Amino acid sequence: MNDTVNWCSDTNPKGANKCTPIKNQGQCGGCWAFSATETVESGIAIDHDATPVEYSPQQLISCSSAYGNGGCNGGWYYYAWNYMMTNAQETEADYPYSNGSMYYGITGTCTANASLGVVNTASPTDYSRVGTSVDDIKSALNSRPVSIAIDASSNVF
Repeated sequence: MNDTVNWCSDTNPKGANKCTPIKNQGQCGGCWAFSATETVESGIAIDHDATPVEYSPQQLISCSSAYGNGGCNGGWYYYAWNYMMTNAQETEADYPYSNGSMYYGITGTCTANASLGVVNTASPTDYSRVGTSVDDIKSALNSRPVSIAIDASSNVF
């Protein structure tokens, strides 16, 4: 199998970068919200051959606890996508990742504004689990972004 498609360059089948810039989650354990957000951003840009729009991981961190996520104390990208089935995600500009201080990603109170929401996931079938083999992952990456989870709390890191 060939190497995977690089969706973050102009050498992919769409001929344009379909990724937003790399983000810094700071001290918040919100990697799951960034993973969920980045795959939605790039997935939409790829599907619609559009310039990627930055969506709000902070909204997911602050608002998706009822779906099983723990804000800055961890969560899962698929719980975030479940939240997005009934709550449209706002842009980063409308719901920024900061409380205006040096403490980025404070879980905080949910301040989502439904009228500013711009993207939803339609159903649990909008996403699927990918096999764990290298070929399975390469195959998935050739068609769209993939979210992964790594337990970085082990001594290996």
